[in-house]
Amino acid sequence: MSVLIFRLNGVPDDEAEDVRQLLVQSDIDFYETSAGRWGVSVAALWVKSREDTAKAKQLIAEYQRGREEWFAAVKQQAMDEGRWPSAWQRFKAAPFAFISILLFVIAIVMLSIYPFVAF
Repeated sequence: MSVLIFRLNGVPDDEAEDVRQLLVQSDIDFYETSAGRWGVSVAALWVKSREDTAKAKQLIAEYQRGREEWFAAVKQQAMDEGRWPSAWQRFKAAPFAFISILLFVIAIVMLSIYPFVAF
């Protein structure tokens, strides 16, 4: 029975390709499903045998930890060089969009808690 090991929805192409290569290099037999024409199916990588599931999940977890560390280092370097915009810089660049998003978030929160709060 196949086991889902990695969802591809919202995953960058380079990360998906790295995971595919990791599985191939580790001789783990897998297959891939797509989201389909309308994007309602599960785009994912599946391991064909249960014996390989633990090994595949461990390899993917290690890869993702390394990727997170790499991204944190890139972000820190960009922040040190002044290339990572702060909230204030984003506000100055697009104040209307920033305020619109903020008001939208406040409206959603208010609508969510309205039934539970007596005004």
